[in-house]
Amino acid sequence: MTAMMLCACLFTPGCTGEEEELVCEGDTTLTQYEVFECEFTGTGWTHAHIEVQSTESSRESGAKITMYILPLEQYDSWANCEDFEMDDPQYRWRGDDTSPPREINMEESRFVGWGTFYVIFERGVHDSCDEEDDSLGVAEFSFKVVVR
Repeated sequence: MTAMMLCACLFTPGCTGEEEELVCEGDTTLTQYEVFECEFTGTGWTHAHIEVQSTESSRESGAKITMYILPLEQYDSWANCEDFEMDDPQYRWRGDDTSPPREINMEESRFVGWGTFYVIFERGVHDSCDEEDDSLGVAEFSFKVVVR
């Protein structure tokens, strides 16, 4: 009986005390006014790790990615183009091949209590509500977001 329970535990995430990781990853292309969102719901997150890798054609065209991390409470304001308190460098940054992976300590006071949060990628320097330069090429990139 003990052996059966041990085997069952080994195949259950988190059973052995290891930290469970949730991942949002993929390849995508963003044109003017498009965004890509990763939503994370849960509690107890301690760290987030975000990587972005642009394609060569994106680098040549000059298309950049802006990333935001924001809680559910700020999401509607961001989505409706209203002012939101997360529009600050600690929650917003530019990502390209020259940017190291972003490491976020979710235990810092500004992140504590975030049960649901979003990592949002958009093309351009400004937010998607601003008039964008449509002469820029599409932003092609791969990304990986890991929370634990």
